[in-house]
Formats: sequence, C-alpha cells, structure tokens
Amino acid sequence: MTARSILSLLPIPLGLGASLYYYDQTSPARNATYTTVATPGHVDSFPMSLVNPQGFPTHQGTYSLRIPIRELTPNITDEEVLARFIQGFFSRWAMTPERWLLCAARKSWTDLSGLHLSPTESATKSEKPIWKLSSLNPNAWPLPLGTYIFGMFLLVDCSGVSEAERQRFASATRDFPRSRVVFAEFAGGSDRSNLAYTHRFEVRRQLAQDGEQEREASVDISFSSVVVDPLDGRPLPGPVAWFHVVYSKFLFADGIREVLRH
Repeated sequence: MTARSILSLLPIPLGLGASLYYYDQTSPARNATYTTVATPGHVDSFPMSLVNPQGFPTHQGTYSLRIPIRELTPNITDEEVLARFIQGFFSRWAMTPERWLLCAARKSWTDLSGLHLSPTESATKSEKPIWKLSSLNPNAWPLPLGTYIFGMFLLVDCSGVSEAERQRFASATRDFPRSRVVFAEFAGGSDRSNLAYTHRFEVRRQLAQDGEQEREASVDISFSSVVVDPLDGRPLPGPVAWFHVVYSKFLFADGIREVLRH
C-alpha cells in the first residue's frame, strides 16, 4: 500500500472519531457516573448463577444517571421508564452494527446449561426470538421470560413478571428472592465458553424531600454489567475491557435518549 493510498484512508477514522466525540458530547447521559462495581445484588442474582456457576472473579461496571421527574413524560411509571430504556438500548444507533450482524446470522448464541436441568425446564425455556425492532415497543413490556433479543440477549429475570411466571421459567428462581427495585436482567454467552455476561437495567424513584435535605423528585436509571470467563476464570483482556466500558456508555446513552423522548 502506497503512502498516497494510506493518506486517502485517513478521513475515515478521523471522521468516525469526530462523529463519536460529537455524539458523546451531545448525549443526555454525558453526566452519567461510572463505577467499577455492579449494582447491589447483581452478582448474586439468578441470571448470574447461570453464567458464573463456579463463582469466578468478574469484570463489573455500572453507569447511572439521575433524571428529574419534570423531564419525563407526565405520570410515567417506573416500569414504563424501564421499557423505554430497553427499547432505546437495543434499537438506537450504538447497537446498529451488532444488531445487523446478529439478525443476518439468525442464530441463538446464548446457551446456559442451568436452564436445561430437566426436560420440563428445557421446554419452558422455549425460545421466543425477537428480530424486529417493532417487537421492542414499550407497550409490549414486560416481555416473556426466555425472550431472545437478536439471538444474543436472553431475558432471564425482571420485575414485571409474577413469581409464578419466574418459577415456570426456571424452578431454581425460588432460591433467589425477588428484587424490590424495578429491573430487567439479560444474560448472554455460555457457561461452557470463555465468555458470558449479564446486563441488568434498574429504575429507582427518588421522592421529593422537604426541610434541610430538600430534593427534587427524580428517577435513577442504572445499567450494570458483569462479564466473566466461566471456564477458566481469566480476567478480561485490557483492550476488551476498555472497549466494553466505552461501548456500554454509548448504549446507556441511547437508552436515556429514548426515556427522555416525548
């Protein structure tokens, strides 16, 4: 490759970098906080017991943002906030390349042996694939447990389903008390490979307070991610961990954009 041809390609990465920078700077989530730990209870959840049955060390990270109630659609419920966030997370710009590839493959990539403990449980897990963005309409929330989004993201637990539905999906959920927050948790990968993870989305409403600690009513939205090597317990390689943190920020921002859309 000649020097001239190399120079002719420079505008591509420069343009992409400039676009990403602009997208980040204009993001409604640009003031989100990031911590290197999962949200409370995430690592001990039922989905995590499926992706990390041996309890290996994990790579954790959480993006969170507090949004004043006045910026949201009037009278919106926490479950509706969650449904909107999930729609934006999976359907907007950041996930587009990954979504195109997954939908083109039309294959279920996530396989968790803990959901195949018996013929009955294998049947109740029956795949409910989503390949079209229209199926992510917030009006369809909550999705049934066992729903695969784009063949990769398996809905394993959420606050919108009953305890009976949880146990029909997997009887082992009885050993994991229901969370008191509004949430949804998706699992991906396989416990028989070197990569598995869960994404947990949470919505917590903060009520207004009077007196010395006056505070405006708001909702806290969190995207907690836990990644593990279920076979060998090896840490996530540095470049992969860095990419995961950056990619997660763009996905989180897309979810927030949808929540704020009127």
